[in-house]
Order: sequence, then C-alpha cells, then structure tokens
Amino acid sequence: MNNTKPMIIGIVSVIILLIGIVTYALLTPTQKKDSITIGVIFPQTGPIAEVGGFLFNGVDLALQEINAHGGVRGAPLNILIEDDQCVPKNTVTALHKLIEVDALQFIIGPFCSGSMLAAAPIAEENRVILFSPGASSPEVTDAGDYIFRTTPSDIHQAQYFSTTLAEKFENVAIIHVENKWATDMTHAFTQSFPNTIVTIQSFENDVTDVRTQLLKIKEQKPDALLIFVYPNHYPFITQQLVTLGIDVPLFATHTFETSVAFQLGENAQRYTYTNLDYPEENSDIAAFKNKFFTKYDEEPSIWVALAYDTTLILGEALNACGEDSDCVKDYLYAVQGYTGVSGVKSFNENGDITDPYYVLKTVSDGKFVRIQ
Repeated sequence: MNNTKPMIIGIVSVIILLIGIVTYALLTPTQKKDSITIGVIFPQTGPIAEVGGFLFNGVDLALQEINAHGGVRGAPLNILIEDDQCVPKNTVTALHKLIEVDALQFIIGPFCSGSMLAAAPIAEENRVILFSPGASSPEVTDAGDYIFRTTPSDIHQAQYFSTTLAEKFENVAIIHVENKWATDMTHAFTQSFPNTIVTIQSFENDVTDVRTQLLKIKEQKPDALLIFVYPNHYPFITQQLVTLGIDVPLFATHTFETSVAFQLGENAQRYTYTNLDYPEENSDIAAFKNKFFTKYDEEPSIWVALAYDTTLILGEALNACGEDSDCVKDYLYAVQGYTGVSGVKSFNENGDITDPYYVLKTVSDGKFVRIQ
C-alpha cells in the first residue's frame, strides 16, 4: 500500500496551518489599548453646578494620580463628561449617548437621586456600572445590581438628624422643594422623628416666592424649621423668613455647604446643617488636601473627597478586571474596609456603603465649621 500521498497531503496541511497562524499573528498582533475611557455624568450647569464642579475636580485629581502610576493595565485612563443639570430626562439622554455612541460601560455618577433612578434601568439592561458619589435617595438601594454609591442612603442622615433634634425640640416644621431627593429626605425624617411635626410645606423647583408656605409654618409656632432644598433656594427662603419675622432655629442638609451660603450674610449663622465629614485627620488626608489646594486653590469639600475615592476604587476594579463590567460589579461588591480620604468604605449586598459619618456644622467667620 502506498502511504506517500497521504503523507504529502498531511505535510501540506500542516504547512498551510502554520502559514495561517503566522499570517493571523502578523495581521492581528496582540493589542495594547491606547487608552481606557470612563463616562462621568455630573451637573456642570444649573442650580447645583457648583457641587458638580467640586465633584469633577475630585475625579480629575484621582485620574491624574492613576495615570501617574501607570494608568489601568498600562493604558491611560480618560474621562468623557456629560452635563445633566440634575434633570432626569437629561441624564437619560446623556447615558444613552455614553452607551450607544461612545460604547462606555463604566460611569461615575449621576450625582442626583432622581437622575440616578431614571438612569438605573438603562444601566441594568446594558450591564453598565453606575457609581455615584452623591445619589442619596433610599430608593437607590434597590435600583439594581450594577448600581453603587460612595455616599450613604438618606435614611442614615434622617436618623442622625432625628436623634439630634429630638433631644432639643418637641415640635418642628419642614419646608422642602418638590424633587425626588428632598421628598425622600422628608419622608425618611418623618418616619424616624419621635416628636411632633406640626406641618410640612413644599414648593416647585422654579418658584421663588414661598411666603404663603412660610406663613402657614409661622401659624404653627414650631420650635425649629427644617429646610430641605437646593443651594439656589436658600437666599430667597432666608430673606422671606426675615421679612415675615420667623425667628426659629434653622436646620438644613448637606446642600447648604456651597458658596451660596455666604451670600446670606449674618443669616448664614442661623443655620445648622448635617453633612458627611472627613474622619480624624491623618497624613493621607492632609496630603490629599494639600494636593487639591495646590492645584485648584481652594479647600476640598467632602464631595471632592467622595468623588476622588469613587474614581480610585473604580480604577482598582478596572485594573483587576479589565473592561469586564460583570467582573467589576463583583469586585465592587467585595470591597470591604477600603481606606479612602472620605473615610473607610465597605459595600453591602445592595451596593450601599455602611457606617456613614455625619456631623453637625454651621458657618463661622466665613467658613464652614464643625459643631463640637
């Protein structure tokens, strides 16, 4: 039997296979990505643009540090920012663009709760990570498996507020703007406050005259007034409180800590507000504050620190997983005891952080200061 022909055919087949492998290798060399891009959705214009600016600078500083240490898997990390003005429909448009046009799978933000809740179903459907330093509505807890945040649920802030105020005041009144965050904050507070809430008044976001609501509050003679609004609302509310002679202690939330507060003059000192704050200062926090001040010529608020930590955590996840959103999701759920400049971060099964650190603050000598 002649075996020469099959042998020749076999040799030729091997040669063809080897040629194919070499050719494929030459045509498709192992690619090292030129860069990796993540999306950012923050308000850059609109009523809380100042906070959006804080957040962006925190992301920017972290990005520089990541790239100074080799980037992500040897590739520079870039960002592509979209301005949603904290308007949910704008957020949805921005997210569709980042996913469908820019093909991004990792988004820092949105900042506002209503925006996050509008965006979450889209992110879930596309298996895209949304990682927010600010969306604090309790409803974000159940928004989806790809939804994370480094700021706590407002349930924690409401409970802290409730415990603090219940020790001093038998009854309080509330005025709030009609948006998702403020409405949820009001609900969370009413669920936890053990004393009497004499009235709850609200107003639409574009209204600037709330004297009718304030007169109803005055009639009830509360011991204190809680104000759950955005920064641009404080000036006209404060002025109308003065005009109507409503002289009770005023309490606000983290939205008070912007430069708008200093427009209130001496009336700013009437406010006590809750906010997250830095843990006890250490060398890492001091170095972070110094770097930020050197670059941006301003002191970094806690929002800067939250955005900075959010970016660094995501950078570590990308280094571990590459651009695999399911791997990044699992990585984030497994983060426990991450020591950031905004405090120690651990995520629970809902993508929420545990053990938030709230304090009471006010304005003194033109600065935001902690009340001891």
